[in-house]
Amino acid sequence: MKPWTKGYLKPFKNLYPELGKVANHINPANKPPSPIALIDKRILAFRGNRIVLRNLFIIPWFLAIVYMGWVWAEDFYDGWKKTEASHLKTIENKKKRFGEDYFDITQDPKQKRWLDDFGTDMKYSFSEYLHVRYTRYTHATERFITDIFKLVLCGLVGPALFVVILWFPREAMLYFDRERRIVYKWDHGRSHAQYYDDLDIAESGIGLHVMLCRENARHINDWRIFTYQATGNPFYSPPQYHRDALAYVMRFMDEGMSAVRNEPYDRSRKGWFLREDQKPEGFERKVEVILAEIEHTRTYLTPDVYGPNH
Repeated sequence: MKPWTKGYLKPFKNLYPELGKVANHINPANKPPSPIALIDKRILAFRGNRIVLRNLFIIPWFLAIVYMGWVWAEDFYDGWKKTEASHLKTIENKKKRFGEDYFDITQDPKQKRWLDDFGTDMKYSFSEYLHVRYTRYTHATERFITDIFKLVLCGLVGPALFVVILWFPREAMLYFDRERRIVYKWDHGRSHAQYYDDLDIAESGIGLHVMLCRENARHINDWRIFTYQATGNPFYSPPQYHRDALAYVMRFMDEGMSAVRNEPYDRSRKGWFLREDQKPEGFERKVEVILAEIEHTRTYLTPDVYGPNH
């Protein structure tokens, strides 16, 4: 559990009196509030907000790197051709001024290298231009270091971000199971669960935090916080924005789907992904083990972890 949540966890049921007032305004014909993404006769589910990390940070960074790579490539190629044209003009001017055999008779190495850099075809190959670019100019070392940085950024970081975008999985939802009165979720192969009637939550300026128990709970480190934002903003989602969704949860778990929705609701497939966070093998059995461990370890959990009102 994250240290900054200490002291803020409280039993969800402590909010029932306040949520009851909000629940009185629920219209089953209306669209459920975010982050609710699924409602049927048995399940109400919250959708996570990790997709924002991909859409707000990873994809824009990748596109920015692609754009910068294109600009840098154009600049490099333009510099290549301009340098070639400029040096050819210098050679031609020297031949006009000193004669066609100037570069054959001169003993000045600095003058000879104007022609030597071209080889025999009087065009800069890629390797010849690199030699000129990093040896014939002032600040050549700084230019070399800058080009290496650009190459690493575009050649390594860019493809790495692209792979992350392709392999970024759809986050599994947080499920409220009315029949079994439990809350559960899986995350990257790990199973998490808690009894609904013992559910602890925390509220902050960035979201609603729900505490679930991991597999084989034995101590504090086996409890994990999952954060949800009703606003869709990963940095700003104060408590008042979650009360509608929590009122839906309370009314659904106590009275059923008909109290919050006239018909099933499903927006769980929102967004595009190539991968899913797959349900772990034997998930139902693992949930039962978690719940059994909660019963076994309940008395060993400290009040500031499990909640002072339990």
